[in-house]
Amino acid sequence: MSIPAPQLVQSLFAKFPLYTHPAVQRPRQNNSLSSSPCLWIVPPPPGSSPISTDVNCVKHQAYVVLNGLQTGPEKSRVRLRWDISEDGAIDCLLPNLALPNGEVLGSKAIPAWVHARVKENEKSLEGEEGLDSEWDDGFEDEKTRDEMRAWVEVMEGPVKAALAAYAPPPTLAESLTSWMSPRRAKDDLAVVSPLNKLSTAGLSALYSWNWTSNSPSENTLEEFKEAIRALADRLGNDKWLLGSLKPTSLDAVVFAYLHVLLKAGPEDLRLEVWQYANLVAWEIHVRLLVEKAFKQ
Repeated sequence: MSIPAPQLVQSLFAKFPLYTHPAVQRPRQNNSLSSSPCLWIVPPPPGSSPISTDVNCVKHQAYVVLNGLQTGPEKSRVRLRWDISEDGAIDCLLPNLALPNGEVLGSKAIPAWVHARVKENEKSLEGEEGLDSEWDDGFEDEKTRDEMRAWVEVMEGPVKAALAAYAPPPTLAESLTSWMSPRRAKDDLAVVSPLNKLSTAGLSALYSWNWTSNSPSENTLEEFKEAIRALADRLGNDKWLLGSLKPTSLDAVVFAYLHVLLKAGPEDLRLEVWQYANLVAWEIHVRLLVEKAFKQ
């Protein structure tokens, strides 16, 4: 036997009647979108550019575009999405690539997927030998491959160390969020490109760098200046790095760092890059290609 609620309580509850709402209808999916891969990235800055502010995300965006996927069949063209937190990414690290079949690839698996897609789109690549890394270096002779690896070390060494050393300290809110969350600390520069796994043993002293990314030395800025000066000299007036006739993974890596330096880098580092007109012009050239490809 239930005891009726007091009249006062019944009067109060009467002001808040229970309503049964109909089920929310799931919106119909656009078949053209659901059948195309989608790259999840750290959000780009406010404005019209679709390029991320995260070095690792920019590498993969450039790698997709420079491999021609955005000009291939519709099903191979990659869409962008930046409303997903890194907490929801594989290993709490963006970028991720969501495939039409529901599979989601982590950043380490994306280059291999891109290379496989290129092979499907261009039958002429079917007879080529496998690559030594997850990234297609685009060079056939071993000497040039060694130099490519060395330049990757330059970008992942003194350039990344300088970005880390001159990065502004996190705000109190960011520090608390990082401490309370199981995800990695918010440090875009802690990302190491798959290219950085390649051995650089036996390289010329010209491309040898002594650096520690976790504890930059007092010479961090000088090493950064030397790296940027050497990069400008090596690029010269070439369209692509190392005189390649077509873009390679090295171009994607270098573009990522130059783009972040020029668009969101600390002032001291940004001004250093601005001294070299060929680097600035080259970054603009590649940036326009990437922006146009993802705006289509």
